[in-house]
Amino acid sequence: MILDAGLPSISSFTQVPNAVLGNPALSVSARLAYALLLKYAWSADEGRPAPDRLSADMRLEEKDVRRCLEELATINLLEIEQRSSGGADRHRLNFPATEGRTIR
Repeated sequence: MILDAGLPSISSFTQVPNAVLGNPALSVSARLAYALLLKYAWSADEGRPAPDRLSADMRLEEKDVRRCLEELATINLLEIEQRSSGGADRHRLNFPATEGRTIR
């Protein structure tokens, strides 16, 4: 139950699919990475997070963040486009399949 105590604006929270939150194949860190990538994707001023930014937000070393991103990519929740010119990699989030489910 959510009590309406002056609900926050839509920009003050991020909705994460339950199929990601409850996925036993994902580590907790990978779930957090997915949530943060969603946050960045919806924020007009954030754009793509640099690896050091994502690392700082997750309080993990960059190599551990890369491992989380690879974990998401392994199960097709994330596509990673490597940048060769030293720029930040481009990430494309995929929403989990909702096999046979309808929205009511």
